Amino acid sequence: MTATLVGLVIGWAGLVGVAVAEEKVLDVGKGEYDAACAICHGAGGRGDGAYTSQLKGQVPDLTVLAKNNQGVFPFDRVYQIIDGQQELKAHGSREMPIWGRAFR
Repeated sequence: MTATLVGLVIGWAGLVGVAVAEEKVLDVGKGEYDAACAICHGAGGRGDGAYTSQLKGQVPDLTVLAKNNQGVFPFDRVYQIIDGQQELKAHGSREMPIWGRAFR
């Protein structure tokens, strides 16, 4: 795992109330989230980003990931979606994912 990707997932987890031990890691994750994710998912992770009007489908509300997963934040699934191991149509194909190789 790269430090940047771990920071991004931890920052994202922070949006849904998961405790983070190191504030500096959370700050790195928040910066990565703001730069790469907030445009669609919104600053608060509720799927209300500035780019949503340009998209065909509804952007998921990230703040309910744990609630929708029996109270457990799905860290591995989120990680795999961000780094491209798990393909999401909205994030692009594996040949040219929306973030390129930034989070590998």
